Amino acid sequence: MISINKRFKFTIFSILYIFGLMLFDFVKVDVWVFMSVFGILVFHFNLVCLYPGFRKSDILVISYLPMAISMATILGLVNFPNLFSVFKYSLILFSGGLFYLSSLINNLIIAEKVEDNSLPLFRVGLVWIQILLIILSIPFITAIYKTDYKFYVHSGLVFTYFIVSTHVYLHTLLISKKEEKITNREYLSLIFSVSYIPTILSMALSLFEAETFLRATLITSAYMGMIAYLRNYIENSMNKKLLWQYSAISIFFLITFFILSS
Repeated sequence: MISINKRFKFTIFSILYIFGLMLFDFVKVDVWVFMSVFGILVFHFNLVCLYPGFRKSDILVISYLPMAISMATILGLVNFPNLFSVFKYSLILFSGGLFYLSSLINNLIIAEKVEDNSLPLFRVGLVWIQILLIILSIPFITAIYKTDYKFYVHSGLVFTYFIVSTHVYLHTLLISKKEEKITNREYLSLIFSVSYIPTILSMALSLFEAETFLRATLITSAYMGMIAYLRNYIENSMNKKLLWQYSAISIFFLITFFILSS
């Protein structure tokens, strides 16, 4: 269970996080300088909120969601500068809500014991991690495509992003499957396989002229299917119906991509 003291810390930090993002709209500094400073603050304050209870090996996993949410929000504000103020501040408030949610999820991750995979709270946490990874993929990939690099650099950055995201998700997924032991080789193979498909798709889409947001959405839809595949693989619940569902979603986004980019 989450103590009142921790919930209070999560709430205070989320409020400070929201005010920090609002400063971005008023302080005239370089985007990368602001992201670096804000990222460092988020990283350290997140560890303070969750202390004690985590091990050094957990730091990457419990830091990823708060850092990714903050960076994705800043990138969203940068990539869409013409948003009306009401939408801009709504985005910041929404980001603050996601930030609070990530703190709750991280509190579950660092829990010493998870009884089994039927623990309702932890299962809900897994679903939210999956949702957050999908939501965050769109602004990150959009930002990557907006840079003036060659397509192979874009693909390398996309692949790196998916590698880290998948590692975080798989690490968390295995907490609830303590009886399931997988080798390091299988662990790396799963991460590589899940990241490979959307990365290949990103390379293929580089051949077409289209809005970066459309590309990011299509690539994310493929990643969504691969994440679902990963969870069902670990839980031994793979079935043809699931494969058809996510294939249909990806085909829908593919058709939409060609229609809107033509």
